[in-house]
Amino acid sequence: MAEIIVFPKASKEKITEKAKQALELQTKMKTTEATLNAILGSNSWDMYTFSTDDLHMLSLYGETMKFDPKVSSRLISKLAEFIARMSKTMMEMEEPY
Repeated sequence: MAEIIVFPKASKEKITEKAKQALELQTKMKTTEATLNAILGSNSWDMYTFSTDDLHMLSLYGETMKFDPKVSSRLISKLAEFIARMSKTMMEMEEPY
C-alpha cells in the first residue's frame, strides 16, 4: 500500500473524498497492526478472538503489515484455529444426504 501524503499547506477542502477514505483506511490498518502486535505479543495471546475489523484489515492489507516473527507465528495459529472452527460449523450446518 502506498503511503498517502497530505501536504502541510493543503486545506481540508482540497483533499478529495477518495483521499480521505484512503487516509481513514490507512489509519485503521496501522491501528489493527499495532493492536495485533501488542495482543499477540503478550503472554495471554491465546485468549484473543479476532474481531471482524481485524479480519477485514488482514484480508485487505495483511501483506503490507509488519509483525514480529513470534507474533506472525501466533497470528497464523489463531487464523488456522478460526478457519477450523468455521469449517466445523459449516459441516454441522449441512444436511446429511
